[in-house]
Amino acid sequence: MMFYPLKHPLFLGACALFLANQMLEFFGVFIPFVHSYLDDLLVMPIFLALGLTGMRGIYRNPNGVLKVSHILVATLWISFLFEYWFPSYKANHYADAWDVLAYFSGSLLFYFVGVPNQWVVPFRFSRKPNKKYTDAA
Repeated sequence: MMFYPLKHPLFLGACALFLANQMLEFFGVFIPFVHSYLDDLLVMPIFLALGLTGMRGIYRNPNGVLKVSHILVATLWISFLFEYWFPSYKANHYADAWDVLAYFSGSLLFYFVGVPNQWVVPFRFSRKPNKKYTDAA
């Protein structure tokens, strides 16, 4: 069975929540905890689903998964950019350790909910699909 990350309920739900939160903020409705941390929680499932879709297209492997190391590096990179780099150079950005926790929580959500059998399939992306794990006969 072909799995499409961009049609997964986690991705669609994260995008819908993100847009709803942005609309509320646009109209001046700020819910303190939601305003501070919801976007940070949702960014990693959205980002990782887009990355997984891109990697599947690049490597032409429709059953490929992101390894834990891919997810960890992506989460560390986002954390570095938004909690260290941008606050160092932009006055309107500030570092918050709770944001890093939200990034990692979003990554865990993606890992355990976002991709069926994410932690079961033991191969990495390669140019040649691994016939052992594909659905093709």
